[in-house]
Amino acid sequence: MKQIIIYIVLYISLLSCVSTVKTEELIKDVALEKTEILADGTTVVVIKVELNEKLTQRKVRFEVDRGFLIDSKDGNVILVDAEMENQQLFAKAKLRAPSTPGLITINIQSELPDRKGLNVVTKTITAKESVPQKLELKANSFQVFNNFDGEIELSGQLYNAEGKGVSNGYRVKFNVPEPTKSAFRNENLISTNSKISATFSPGLVAPEQFLTISGTVLDANGNDLKIPSNELKIYVTQKK
Repeated sequence: MKQIIIYIVLYISLLSCVSTVKTEELIKDVALEKTEILADGTTVVVIKVELNEKLTQRKVRFEVDRGFLIDSKDGNVILVDAEMENQQLFAKAKLRAPSTPGLITINIQSELPDRKGLNVVTKTITAKESVPQKLELKANSFQVFNNFDGEIELSGQLYNAEGKGVSNGYRVKFNVPEPTKSAFRNENLISTNSKISATFSPGLVAPEQFLTISGTVLDANGNDLKIPSNELKIYVTQKK
């Protein structure tokens, strides 16, 4: 009976030791390359985790609620093998910014089977609005038939002040001469991943002339942001 009691006491003591393991004994430090980024869908932030170099299980689980973890299958979770670097043990992950503003929550955990939930470190990054400063328009052809006999594909790319992407939700309005005679279809004019597109036909306009097409960038409330845009010169001809 005494022997059984001793075993029980030892078992409880062992459980107590496991449950009181401190997070800092497993994860020494978490360094974020940046704590504030633009929600441009392109910026990449390095997350660097320093582990206790005495650990035998050297895998780290990274999980985010927004953005995209590069090399992750689903974008939200990735398991990374830690590696020695100057006699220190590190695990790294790369996070690509989302295209919508907000707070990004990052949960980092050393993958120890008997200590899951006891060693989670949480960090946050603020993704701020990425505002457009430039609109670049393109066309797949610079000649088109009138009278709805021909169409061209128009596309646009929005850039912020750094030449990177912009946050989702900005609208582009195409400006064309005699708009009541022209037609658009397949319109995707609210920016997703900084891109917009539409199919255009000049319609019932006179042939043998150039049409000038430009773009106006609007915010979510329909306000003109006065963003510079290039112009497309499209030559209209008649099908014979």
